Amino acid sequence: MQTRQTIPDSPRLSYATETAYKWLIELGIDSFPISPLDVIDKLPQMILCLSYSKAVAMGYADDPCNIKKKAADARSLKLRGINQYLIIYDDSKDKPKRRLTFTLAHEIGHILLGHLDDFEETALNRGGLTNKMYRVLEKEADCFASEFLCPSVLLAKLPYDPDYIYLLFGISEAAAERKFSETMGKSFTRYKQYEEPLLRNFYRFFAEDLEDTLFKNIYASGNMPFNYELAGYCRKCHWCSNYITDRKATHCDYCGEEIYSLGELRSMASRVKLGRYIRIPGKTHRKLHNRVRYKTEVIDRMQLCFKCFNPISADEECCSVCGAPAVNRCMNDNRYLDFGQRYCPSCGADGTFGRYYTEYENIQDGLDGIAPPSDEWAEYPYLDYLANYIRRKNKNSAGRSLYLALMYSRAFIDDDNNILIYTSSQKLKDIIESNTDTLIDCLTLTDQIPHSKVDIKIADSHAPP
Repeated sequence: MQTRQTIPDSPRLSYATETAYKWLIELGIDSFPISPLDVIDKLPQMILCLSYSKAVAMGYADDPCNIKKKAADARSLKLRGINQYLIIYDDSKDKPKRRLTFTLAHEIGHILLGHLDDFEETALNRGGLTNKMYRVLEKEADCFASEFLCPSVLLAKLPYDPDYIYLLFGISEAAAERKFSETMGKSFTRYKQYEEPLLRNFYRFFAEDLEDTLFKNIYASGNMPFNYELAGYCRKCHWCSNYITDRKATHCDYCGEEIYSLGELRSMASRVKLGRYIRIPGKTHRKLHNRVRYKTEVIDRMQLCFKCFNPISADEECCSVCGAPAVNRCMNDNRYLDFGQRYCPSCGADGTFGRYYTEYENIQDGLDGIAPPSDEWAEYPYLDYLANYIRRKNKNSAGRSLYLALMYSRAFIDDDNNILIYTSSQKLKDIIESNTDTLIDCLTLTDQIPHSKVDIKIADSHAPP
């Protein structure tokens, strides 16, 4: 028989936070905003979730879980005789989607935190709770929901302001403000043991899908942004459909064409003209050294040539071997540009990195065309994260060379956790092979499973000279 605990005098916020992080990792959740209904779908043997109207139609009760009597947005309970839980949520009136999202995450928190099992007062019903007990459990569930939907451990590493947080994570504006303030505060607890596992899970989203998510959330209601003040966080070039996140940009940094201004979105004539372009899906184009930017990083020059992999000293503007630029500059006024900008967002002039993009994209297109060697192999989805982990943890020339070599590669994994890497030239193959021990150590550490074998092959096409 289960030994039940006593409800603590104060909320266990660390326990709630760590439980949220553990379940994010356990369930393999890898994108934002997080849908609690999708989470429940991943736990079909544990949680059953019904809307109030559906529960009534199925004959559960006249007032399932006493939703109406308690004027509750949702309630959860453990079903008698089986190890399963039921969540009923009120769908009888319009509620903001973000409120329902938090409410359902809160109820999931009650279940995963053990609130319906661990305590004598909640084992059968909540009627035995004092007001103090109730507040303790509610604060724990609130903490779980907050960290599950928007992990502070990630926000502490990423350069996002409150509006960005609001758009990306699907939480309320007030919650986004609190998150921003908490992660900027000196008393913020880092939970460092969860930083890398969560970054690993969400890295691909931040590198490849973030702009698409921002745009869809800004233009969720149709052709026009629901909030003009937020429209600058992500626009779309009506010439090439490239997403543009530079709020001051007047030109597309992918095609160089002039783009619509934020002011034009307020004009009815411009709305009509731009509406059909806004409906077209946008694109996140590949960038040289596509990586997630961390809050404390300043990245303004290449330390290793991306063409020939020769080390570049701090006082060199170009590679001394092949002449490739170390710094991306506007060819009109010589201003610094981000690595990912083919054209200057201020004037549309070429960037010094621009002419290398066609070659880079051809290489990546060739790698994308590689199929797994057999049904036993699947794409290894964490290669970009692994490359950047190696760059951050091995800040020497060997680490930088391995990082760049992996960025020009594609990897597969089999059921025995063997890794097969296809890369685009003999030189890159040699770099990876000479650093195999480092690669295996980092794979084992970040995947938290043993790896012992890595094979490297050269892709059949699109190899650089």
